[in-house]
Amino acid sequence: MTKILFTLLAFCLGGQLSFAQINNSSNQPVIANQQAIMIVPFINLGSQYRTVYDSSKITQLTIDKLKEGFGTRQYHVIDFVTAYDNAQTDGLLTSLKSQDDIISTIARNTGADIIIKVDVLPLRTGTMGRIATVRLIASDGATGVDYGTVPCESPQNSTPDSVGLILRAISEVAAPAPVTKFFNMLQQTFTDIIENGRQLKVVINFDRNSTKRFDTMVDGQPLSDLINQWMQDNAYKNQYDPTSVTEIQMICSVKVPVKGPNKRNYNPYDFMSLFARFLRSHHLNVGQPALNAGAIRVNIN
Repeated sequence: MTKILFTLLAFCLGGQLSFAQINNSSNQPVIANQQAIMIVPFINLGSQYRTVYDSSKITQLTIDKLKEGFGTRQYHVIDFVTAYDNAQTDGLLTSLKSQDDIISTIARNTGADIIIKVDVLPLRTGTMGRIATVRLIASDGATGVDYGTVPCESPQNSTPDSVGLILRAISEVAAPAPVTKFFNMLQQTFTDIIENGRQLKVVINFDRNSTKRFDTMVDGQPLSDLINQWMQDNAYKNQYDPTSVTEIQMICSVKVPVKGPNKRNYNPYDFMSLFARFLRSHHLNVGQPALNAGAIRVNIN
């Protein structure tokens, strides 16, 4: 059987299911809203999301089955096709050539939080029949941080119905039901990032023509010290770790909140925009922060 891959894109929008959460600035509790799930096809190099979705009935059926599981847990399921078409109508996809850029743009536009990759493996034969295996892989939509993987297997069966076996693998009717473990793991993940913040990798570089370095004195102290102090003051619950510092590059790990003071989703770009504004306030020429290879990158000219 041809291997089928597709991706689930999960994100917080607005709703009813609530969790306690800490405001980054005042440490006062705010309420996180009901999680929403958007399911999109995974594509291979050279393919397009809409083409893969529209051309694969088995992908659509499997997505529908997963919608049922998330729906029973009061997740709000967003239609991928509608989100894609809306982004296209709004002109957000016009200048984008990479399919990765297209889906990340849609995700950012809709407030994407969690990416879940669903890998449907080729059927294999056991002692009592064929087995379908579906791997569910959760990671952070903005940073790429891995949250965990749960493999789901169908019971062995001699049926020729390949689609039925695949749907059985992600069904909660089967005993045991590994997909239930995945739902629970995902819920724990949401709870953890709400309580402890989202992990964000930050890479700060100097332009090759820049006359400044991290040991350059800025307002009476080395620039690296200035940046470290700002990160410590603004990291969620002071969770900041400078993992690598050279003359021309600084790499650090910082936690950012999931919700801002206004109770709306707090995007990592919000944090980095504040950081860029801070650097500019010290008369540094800073480019627009960009997300690349799972890290927010800032370039100082």
